[in-house]
Amino acid sequence: MAQDTPFIIDAKALINALSDTDTTVPGVVLSMLDIYLRNGPFEFDAAKLAPQIEEGPIKMHIEPEELVMLQPILERFFEETDSGWAPRRGVLSS
Repeated sequence: MAQDTPFIIDAKALINALSDTDTTVPGVVLSMLDIYLRNGPFEFDAAKLAPQIEEGPIKMHIEPEELVMLQPILERFFEETDSGWAPRRGVLSS
């Protein structure tokens, strides 16, 4: 379920939110946003997400265990919905 309509990101809010994270987080957040844009809301299953992140356009390597450790930080950018994880309003979407 790829999104054909433009997805608006509040760049200032995103930059502010990323500014106090470690260097791994921006790539993971953008990779997860890409997964969302291609497939819609997704389950936070680190074992499934890690290969998708590695195969995505940013091509970054991350271990599932690292994703699990980053989950509290990633929840600043994504939120659980009835359908799965989706961009958090006010940070990744308007």
